[in-house]
Amino acid sequence: MIKINTDIHIHTMVSQHAYSTIAENVKYASEIGLEAVAITDHGPGTKDGAEKYHFGSMKKFVPEYLYGVRVLKGIECSFTDSDATLDMTDEKVFKKLDLVIASSHESVYWPTEGDIYTQMVLKGMDNPYIDILGHVDRVPAKTDYAAIAKAAKEKDKAIELNEASFIRPPFDENAERVRKLMTECKKYGTKISVSSDSHFFVTVGKYEQSIKLLKEIDFDVNNIINRDLKSLTEFLNNRKK
Repeated sequence: MIKINTDIHIHTMVSQHAYSTIAENVKYASEIGLEAVAITDHGPGTKDGAEKYHFGSMKKFVPEYLYGVRVLKGIECSFTDSDATLDMTDEKVFKKLDLVIASSHESVYWPTEGDIYTQMVLKGMDNPYIDILGHVDRVPAKTDYAAIAKAAKEKDKAIELNEASFIRPPFDENAERVRKLMTECKKYGTKISVSSDSHFFVTVGKYEQSIKLLKEIDFDVNNIINRDLKSLTEFLNNRKK
């Protein structure tokens, strides 16, 4: 049985193409029995992303627990070039956050050649503040998933299995890329996160397609970092060491 009891990739109205507040997201998470969520709005590189002051102030104003749910403070950064430069570079801000996701976004930097994208992701793994590589499967190119999974294992990064990838056209092509990525992660024993990438509260904690895939490939549940709050805390604490 695979049960994911946290959701660590959630957007709020701070990212203006999302439509729920922190309270709405967390209240719904509480109602469906999640132990923890991470609020991970977009960084300043996206057109509707937040500035560094927002992320630096989250711990001050957002409580650690709300509706009985642990609320982690995070960010989804964007890669801005082939050297894996992030749109957030302030170390003081990173040190105030609980977790950092790094992803490519079409509005910021979207390499279409597989070798360029692969090398960018590999360079990104050298950034000590990146915990999770977000929706690696999204870029429509001949990406070297084996190299990415192997490097993530060696550098103790997590690769994201993003439920939203299954609802983006072309559906069959996207699903096949996700399967290839997760198969390589299984092969190398790479840690993964399972996330909704929610932009409206009713999708928080919804992982139907992700769990179906993980069962089909017989993925090791112990390598899912956010299966519960305990496993998530252990992963993040070990990374900070």
